[in-house]
Amino acid sequence: MAKKEKLTVWNKKKGSMISSKYLKSQKVDTDSQKTKEQQSAAQAYADKFTNEIKKAFK
Repeated sequence: MAKKEKLTVWNKKKGSMISSKYLKSQKVDTDSQKTKEQQSAAQAYADKFTNEIKKAFK
């Protein structure tokens, strides 16, 4: 964690060169975040759909 913060500060100072390892770890973080967002959206849609079906069969 401390390494990432160091790299971020270094990037702001130097500007151009960024560690590929750091970029890869960032990409993984954003991918897992997207997956979580998609799962919660799908869950909300499924819940809505389930509620509609329940209403229809009452």
